[in-house]
Amino acid sequence: YRGNQHNGATSLFEALRMCEEDPGCAGIGEWNEGGGWYNFCGNKRYGIGNYGQGRVVWEKQVPANYVRKVGYCHSYGYRGNQHNGATSLFEALRMCEEDPGCAGIGE
Repeated sequence: YRGNQHNGATSLFEALRMCEEDPGCAGIGEWNEGGGWYNFCGNKRYGIGNYGQGRVVWEKQVPANYVRKVGYCHSYGYRGNQHNGATSLFEALRMCEEDPGCAGIGE
């Protein structure tokens, strides 16, 4: 998918964001985990095989691991009830994932 080449991302989070925005992307493959070379996995004939040690796939979940709910969280005062500085929903979700005290994002 997309030529079996590095997708240009400089971080795993950037690669995941690029995949999230691409409806034809099923996940991000790393031939050598932690090596910084990210490849798109296409959703046509998608599958996972054993190609040796160090091969990993960050599989896109549809829907994502976050679930949208109508209403607002009672714990909105966490971290001062202020904008978290994120410029996109994806960035806000990433920030929440990295914060063990965060249970979700209110919008």
